[in-house]
Amino acid sequence: MCVDDDNILAQIEKELGALSRLMNADDSEFRTVLVNPAFRKEEQSHFANVLCAALGLHELTKNVLLLLIEKGRVALLPLIAKGLSAEIDAKLLRVRARITSAQALSEQELNDVVESLHRRSGKQVIAEVEVDEKAGMGLKAQIGGMVFDATLSTMLERLRRQLIDTPLEHKYGN
Repeated sequence: MCVDDDNILAQIEKELGALSRLMNADDSEFRTVLVNPAFRKEEQSHFANVLCAALGLHELTKNVLLLLIEKGRVALLPLIAKGLSAEIDAKLLRVRARITSAQALSEQELNDVVESLHRRSGKQVIAEVEVDEKAGMGLKAQIGGMVFDATLSTMLERLRRQLIDTPLEHKYGN
């Protein structure tokens, strides 16, 4: 594939991802129109055509959406978007990392974490950042099944387990 093909794939991935988020949003009119059987397929297709034109979506993105409507499978859009992203990630040798911290990371801190994950994985890292105040200090990064957890809450839990699991004679030297 050439660079233009990669750019088109990236655009379609982005657009399907945005449509997927619309589908999953609370009180989504997009989902209501496209999934509710009260709307005929012709109405759903018209809605999709108008939406795609208004948003300036790529022709292939529009065609995927129209095909899903025609086949009565539009509810699968989020799974298809996720699957496409996974295939593109594999093709481009990139991974997605979910990075969780107790407070927002500065741009430099995020860059340092992404660079560290890049060195460990050998792949380009796309960061999906989340703030979770329950994490305490530190951060957690997950790439697929690998978890790098350096949060205060996890460290305290490990220490708690270690203290509970250590026999009394080891604790007091008996």
